[in-house]
Order: sequence, then structure tokens, then C-alpha cells
Amino acid sequence: MGGITGPYNDTLQPPRSSGVVALTKDWRKYSIGLGGADLSRIGGGFAFAIEKAANPRGATFYLDDIRYENASNPPGDVYPPAEFPVDCYSMMAGHTYDNALMLLAFLSTGDPGDAARARLLGDSLVWAQQHDEIPDGRIRNVYYPDDLATGTTYGNKGDVARHNYDKYGNGVGPGNMSWAMVALLDLYQRLGGDEYKESALAMGRWIVKNTYSTTGAGGYTAGVNGWESNPDVLTYKSTEHNVDVYVAFMKLWEVTGDRIWRDRAMHAKRFVASMWDDTGAFFYTGTRPDGIAVNDDNFPVDVMPWGFLAMGEVDKYGRGLKSALNRHYRCSGRSPGTAPDSTGNPV
Repeated sequence: MGGITGPYNDTLQPPRSSGVVALTKDWRKYSIGLGGADLSRIGGGFAFAIEKAANPRGATFYLDDIRYENASNPPGDVYPPAEFPVDCYSMMAGHTYDNALMLLAFLSTGDPGDAARARLLGDSLVWAQQHDEIPDGRIRNVYYPDDLATGTTYGNKGDVARHNYDKYGNGVGPGNMSWAMVALLDLYQRLGGDEYKESALAMGRWIVKNTYSTTGAGGYTAGVNGWESNPDVLTYKSTEHNVDVYVAFMKLWEVTGDRIWRDRAMHAKRFVASMWDDTGAFFYTGTRPDGIAVNDDNFPVDVMPWGFLAMGEVDKYGRGLKSALNRHYRCSGRSPGTAPDSTGNPV
């Protein structure tokens, strides 16, 4: 680990190593000690080498479960917040959306080990919700993944989940919460555990209470950023967020049988439908802060496939895929809209 030199060098110099190992047919754990190492910038996180001379007949080997344990320091231990390096922040950022997606991926394999990993992630999301400084069902956008339950957030003490110190990390968004809801409900359906269902229900109630909008085409606003003492209330509406909410609330209806969640899902779906431009065959990104005026400053690509997958209607919303291709596809030597399909023919 470490040892990369040049303009983007690793701060760990020289590299640390386990030394030469002779593998056997039995699984064995190997560790590389990192005590006292400067890990503030690491590009060479892990590497291995095989010598032909030591393996004249060739070799087949397997790696699994590569982990980094306590590889970062809590904020404030070394740097005050204003000076905390961006690369350290990135290493210590456990995004709710990313972990929900990972949970779903683990559940999809059917492997018992992956199921255990999915449950660990689900338990962590539930713990973070139950140990927030504001016990109202919220879950933050970003947490510290290595020391989630140390009992300290920046500037606070107590039995609370450690969430990131910037405005976005401390924020609460309906899109990220919806992904967590979908993941927890899938976990509940596959492995059981009422705590996962109850956690998802609490998140859904938070979204309704704090982001439900009756202006314009309805839908849900973008939540809040910042700190509890002075939060930034986000009054714009995101098409992608509302797609997320629609899917999560429909899954709540599926799990609970309570029709109110279907009604709340339709409230999001009507907004998503209002953001569709049928002439251009694309979804607008959402509204401006008034919650009514369409935001046409940018056209993100992700809402096209995600909107189609959620909304269906291939003859209508499926056209957004071709629109995304024409608007976003870039490749040297080709014009937009001429990407080759699997046979090499232009689409």
C-alpha cells in the first residue's frame, strides 16, 4: 500500500507491505499494518505482485473481503473544519444513497455472505436514524463510515450518529431518503425484520411532513441543507427526487397495504409527468426555487432512464432514451445520435 511517486504521489512513503507470502489452498487473512502512516493522500490503496520465477507452472489465486480498518481520523482531531482537506473528506464520506445502492446490490446476489453485508448496512441506516440529534425520522445525506457510532458529531457529544460537517452532508433530502427506504423495504421483504419497515415508514412521514408541496404541479421539494440552528430550506423541486419518492412510496404501499402511500406516490408522479416535454421527448431537471417555474438551465442525463424505468410507457417516456443519446452522447469521430449498438450499427 502506498509508495506511488511523481506529481500525484502517495503520502505513505515508502510503501507498506505484508512481505512475500506462499499461498495455500486454504483461505487465510493477511494484514498490512498502517500504524503511524500518513494516509492523507493515497492513490495506491492496494497492490500485489507475482513473480514468474516463483510460479513456473502459473498460478490461480483468489482475493476477497479487502478492508481498511480505522484508516481515517475524526474531524477536529487534526484539522479544524475550515482547513479540512477535500481529499480527506472524500475518503471519510459514506453517502446514504451509495450505501443504499450497495445494500440492494448485496441482496441481489443470493449469497449468504452478501445477505449478511446487506443486513449490516441496513442496521447501520436504522441506527443512524434512531440516534440522530433530532428524533423525527430523518436520515442525513452523508455519514462518517468508519466511526459512525463513536458517540460524537463535530461540536457535539452524546449517543448520536456522526454525520458530515458541511451543509450538504448534514442535510436531509427526499431523494437520498427514498433510496434508503427502498433498500430497507427490500431487506424487510427478503430477510424480515420489522425495524427495517418501521424505519422506512418514519422516513416517508418525514418526507411528507417537510417537503410535500401544493404549489404548481405539486410534488415534493428538495428538503434542507445545513445545520439545525440555521438550515437552508430548499424550495426547488427536483424531477429525480420525485421519481425516487414515487418509487419509495409505491413500495411502502406494497409492503403496508395502506392506500395513503399510493396517494402520496401519485402526488410525486403527477409532478414528474408535468416535467415531461413531449415535443423534445425529455424530462426537465425540475423547477426554480418558487416551485413552479421550470428550470431549463441544465438537462441531466440520469433522469431520462430513471424516469422511464419508474414511469413505464415506452412509447412516451421511452423516447427520452433517444433524446438523452442525441443530447449527451459524445465520442471522437462521431456525431451525437450515432452511437453504435451491439452489432456496430448506428442507433
